[in-house]
Amino acid sequence: MGAGLARSSGMGQIVGMDDADALLLAVGTLLREFHVNERAFPIAEGRISYSPHVFAAMGYVAQHPGAKASDLATFLGLRPTTASSLIARLASRGLIEKTAHPEDGRAVALSLSAEGEDLFRAIRRQDLRNMELMLSALSKGERAAFVDMMSRVAHKVAEAAKDGS
Repeated sequence: MGAGLARSSGMGQIVGMDDADALLLAVGTLLREFHVNERAFPIAEGRISYSPHVFAAMGYVAQHPGAKASDLATFLGLRPTTASSLIARLASRGLIEKTAHPEDGRAVALSLSAEGEDLFRAIRRQDLRNMELMLSALSKGERAAFVDMMSRVAHKVAEAAKDGS
């Protein structure tokens, strides 16, 4: 990411930076500040260190209670053995519960424990505070346009991932 200045941030402009470079720099800055600077942006209200797989797994299980481990592995893009290790860590920390899957006797159904639900709500509250901070840089009119554009970008990236391109 190198230079550390985003051209539209008011912090300076890097001569010769194209749109892709500027976006890479801006996204890198956001990720670094939100996920490295835990003093200014405490992860899950300071209750857990940031781990992308843990947070994504908890979010998936929160939205898909009863999901199989194989579903989670596919969602996260992990090998089944890696997903199993992640699930075991989350279960040992009391964040995920494993029960017999009602439709597949060989599989387990995953759900958040009460502690997992509480932690997931803390993660979500912090994520929403972070989003509000980002949106506060924009006017009301810009916010709707920004959210629409980001939604279109996310859709495009998801479609490209699904298509393997």
